[in-house]
Amino acid sequence: MKQRFLQLFSAACALSFLCVGSASANTRYVNVGLATGANNGTSWADAFQGVDGIQAGLAAAVAGDEVWVAQGLYKPTATTTRTISINLKSGVSILGGFAGTEATSAQRDFVAHVTIL
Repeated sequence: MKQRFLQLFSAACALSFLCVGSASANTRYVNVGLATGANNGTSWADAFQGVDGIQAGLAAAVAGDEVWVAQGLYKPTATTTRTISINLKSGVSILGGFAGTEATSAQRDFVAHVTIL
């Protein structure tokens, strides 16, 4: 009985390791100045667009994801309603300071590429 328990326990541990190991974080891209592309946030070329693009990026993100935001001014909505705010998500990182061409977050320069929320 003890041996069977150890076998099941070992199998469960191995399975949980595989499940955790296969999960990976995604990067969502946002660029207020972009006027072309798919507007789905999967790359700089297809980044979420517009002043409210950051809200779309956050809506698509899940815990562990990063939202990379290109330089520019971002608002919670494209309307003039001042009671709307940007809704952050737990476990989602928002990084600004991108020009919109970087491949790693280490390449961003938040002094040269100011991002304002």
